[in-house]
Formats: sequence, C-alpha cells, structure tokens
Amino acid sequence: PYLALLEKNYNPLEHQFIVTDIGAKTKIDERFLKVFKIKEVSTFKLSDVKIVSSILKTDEFDKIMIHSLYLNYLLLALIFNKKVLSKATLMLWGGSDARKFKVGEENKKYVLLAFFYEQLRKTVYKNVNTIASIVPGDYESVKKTYKTRARYQLCKYAVPTSDNLFNKNDYIREDNEKKMYLQVGHSGSPDGDVLESLEILSKFKDCNLEVFSPLAYGNDEYIAKVIERGNKLFGDHFHPIVELMNGEAFSKFIMEMDGLVLNTKIQQGLGNIYSYCYAEKKVFLSENGFLWQYFNNEGYDFNSIEKISEQNFNELQSVNKVQIKTNYEASKKFFDDKELGKHPCPGCFHLSLQNFPH
Repeated sequence: PYLALLEKNYNPLEHQFIVTDIGAKTKIDERFLKVFKIKEVSTFKLSDVKIVSSILKTDEFDKIMIHSLYLNYLLLALIFNKKVLSKATLMLWGGSDARKFKVGEENKKYVLLAFFYEQLRKTVYKNVNTIASIVPGDYESVKKTYKTRARYQLCKYAVPTSDNLFNKNDYIREDNEKKMYLQVGHSGSPDGDVLESLEILSKFKDCNLEVFSPLAYGNDEYIAKVIERGNKLFGDHFHPIVELMNGEAFSKFIMEMDGLVLNTKIQQGLGNIYSYCYAEKKVFLSENGFLWQYFNNEGYDFNSIEKISEQNFNELQSVNKVQIKTNYEASKKFFDDKELGKHPCPGCFHLSLQNFPH
C-alpha cells in the first residue's frame, strides 16, 4: 500500500527516496525501483555511514519527511544540519517514538548508549519544523516531554489491506458449534498488554472461545511469556501466530474472526483496528489509553475491555448492528486512496517497508 500511494500521489521526478534495508524481508529495493522506474532511490544498510552524507545533501529540497527516528545515523545527520531540520516533518508512530527511550532489564549493558541516543533524539524533537502523528496524543506527549517548538500536522495511516479483500461472501467460517474467534493483541510488544487481556478473557476459558494472538514480532521474552500463559489458560483453544502475514492473508484471517481485543494504552495496531471496523467486526479497546479518546473523537463506537469482567459469554458474543455500521462508515476513508492522498504519505522520505501486521 505504501508503494501504491507513492506512485499515485507523488511524481517520481520531483521526489527522492532514501530507503533503509533493515535486513527484513524481501526485494524491497527492486520493488521500489520497479514502481518509480528511476534510480533516485538511495538504499543503505543500517550500518552504512553513507546515509549521513546523503541526508545532509537533502537540504536542497523544499520539504523533507522522515519516518520515525530509529536510526543513529539519521539522528546524527539531522543534528549536524539544522537546515534539514528546519524543513523536516517527523512522523511519529506510537511506542517509543512518543516517549523517552529506555532499555529493558535484559539490555542493561546498553544503558550508556541509550542515554546518548536519547540526548540526540531530544535535540531533534526540540528543533524539528513539524511533527506529524495519527493520534494527537502522541504529539502532546512529545510536546510535554521534550518542550518541542514543532508545529503539529495530522497524518493518516495507509492500511496494508485492500477493500476488495473484505468480501463476506468469500469467507464463510464453518463451525459445528457457535464459537467465538477473537484476535487478542497485534504483536509481541509488552505495550500491548496481551497478558492482561488473556487474564481478563480467562473467565470464558470453558466457553466456546478461540483466542488468536499475533506474535510474529516484538520482545522475544514477552512473546514466550504470552505463549506460555495462553497455553496454560486456554489450552488447545489458544493459537499463537508467529509468522507474518501479507495483506491478503491477513484480510482472510480478519474475516474469520468475530472481533479484536487490543489492550494497548499507546498508539499501536491502528491498521488492525481500521481493518476490523471495515470488515464489520466487533472491537474492544482500553478506556485508559490515547486510542479510546482518539477514536471517540473520530466518531467510532467501541467496546470497553475494562467492562468485559462484568459480562457473560452471550454478552461478549452479542453484536450491536448500529455500532458495527457506525464503525464501518467511519473507517471507509482509510481505504480511500483519494482521501489518503490529501495527507502526508507515511514514509515518503524515509521509508520502512515490512510485511504486515504493523
């Protein structure tokens, strides 16, 4: 979807792209070159210091858009060229983007490195021209923490699925019993509080409930804990998903689900939320995070994770058709290329392409 949006909304002759190869997955560079049919795509590995000189040269451009701040070399390049910073729009993607960077207990040996990394980030956040985010709460968090002078820009999310993949007639689940299939969480990130979600849902472990948890990426230690706890609580009814899915596979997976339980308190899993709404599925969010308020303001109507403890299984399964219709209508714009083209495209300067789910 990122490539399709770039091709449709950005003239390749007027833009230059720096793509980092995170060693991730498949032919990222070839796909990019094929789409744009030009050679103005600079590709580096994370360890390649040439990225600094390339970014320093971008001060000749009118606008510079940066997808997150996870590269040390990117931070250095931005600090050494204030002209770049004065033209740059930095896109926040939740998680550590919107708060101070800290290392976990398992990485204590990197505490000093993390300290210097955070000092570099602080300088960039404070002096960058514009900060873009999907959820305004992320910007407010950065403003409070780093005293940034940056202005705010709304940024829309490119959902890595396609509307024609959500055809209910193509996905009819055949159950001998009236089971409920729930996706719980979207990754192995501790911020997703999947463990807490499993505990909340464990009251239904003897009901017809099947729990599916995407754990293809995240914190390895946390993923292991989730799998261990999920198996203990739900036995054969817990299904950890440890392989990444492409857009088509994920769309099919969603159509086989009855709902999504996403317990994150920060900006995470938006592609999952939009897709479930568009597929007319039930969505549970925590009332205690940025996303609850954000989606309320956008006209969505979600179910509260905190209120699951008060429900019986029939209430958990029940579907409010008005609510489903409301969320479907609100989500349609995220599958509209024209609507997305009006906003800064995710990563149209510094682009990270990975398989879904994000």
